[in-house]
Amino acid sequence: MSFDGEAAGWADDPAVKAMDDLFLSTMRELAAAGKLTTGGVRMLDYGCGPGSKSFALLLADDDAIRPREVVAVDISEPMLAALADLKAKIEADHGPLPLEALHVDPAPRQIAALASFDVIAPGYVLHHIGPDIEDEVYATLAGALAEDGWLVASEFDDDAHANSGAIVGKLAAQGLDQIEIIRPEFDMEILYDF
Repeated sequence: MSFDGEAAGWADDPAVKAMDDLFLSTMRELAAAGKLTTGGVRMLDYGCGPGSKSFALLLADDDAIRPREVVAVDISEPMLAALADLKAKIEADHGPLPLEALHVDPAPRQIAALASFDVIAPGYVLHHIGPDIEDEVYATLAGALAEDGWLVASEFDDDAHANSGAIVGKLAAQGLDQIEIIRPEFDMEILYDF
């Protein structure tokens, strides 16, 4: 599934803003619980789209969740172009941001060379990974995470948590044990006509 045609307006979508707010509140909870690296985390925004989640964190007024560096990766060139446009506008007002954006393959082998990250934040993308590459993707993410790092994934789910339960099981099989799944209180199918 491609969202390339929606790239230009993606960050302005109220549903995306609500998802970003939910991510920020989860990061605040992790920081308050002492689970994040002090002095700012190095974060991988996996499936970053136009970078709205990265920008929300980088501009946060809370030092406990503001990353010292963000590497934002996506398979969509239009989403990364939208990120570059948004970054230029934000930097015009706020100065340089420690954000690097990279185009990656669906099986993102390029991430291995970028390790290690204190937080890896896949945003509503893990359920899109095909079964033919999911083991490789999860192993790559596991290998890129710092020893005490957290994978903080936003995912849609049902009441039985079937989707997130399956994802957590697959991530745990790769050796990840510090996993936080953020589940929104709304259904993606209500927001978008698939």
